[in-house]
Amino acid sequence: MTTPDQPTGPYLKSPHAGSNSHRPRASDQPAGLTDRPPGAPARTSRCWQRILVTTVVGLIGAGAVACALVHRDKNEAIRHCQAAISKKLRAPSTAEFTDTIVSRGDSGFGTHYYDVAGTVDAQNGFGAMVRGEYTCELTQRPDGQWLVTSTRVL
Repeated sequence: MTTPDQPTGPYLKSPHAGSNSHRPRASDQPAGLTDRPPGAPARTSRCWQRILVTTVVGLIGAGAVACALVHRDKNEAIRHCQAAISKKLRAPSTAEFTDTIVSRGDSGFGTHYYDVAGTVDAQNGFGAMVRGEYTCELTQRPDGQWLVTSTRVL
């Protein structure tokens, strides 16, 4: 037989609790019977930490994807420009492109504009290698199609 001052189950009955108190306080629990160790953060803070980490990782991933897409598009712009410039050369199979610079702009309607510039070494009509500078303007439409709007070899 137990008295009101003796333990009943895993919790101690508090001498300060009223007779209608059916819920023990955390301070009334003996050591080792709590849900978490003393000083441990609440579970809600862990939840927020996970949400924060997931959000940061997601943003970094999205930025990496966007950066990769821009890089891929710049390479496509270079490829289309160099193909257009090669068509203007007397010996396109001898062309060597160097010092290529690409700049990109947006129209705001899903169309991207690219300016490509660089140098090209190719054989002239006499078979001598000559160096020239080239510029090219391109447009990438929202459907992904490329349009070379201007080419010039100097």
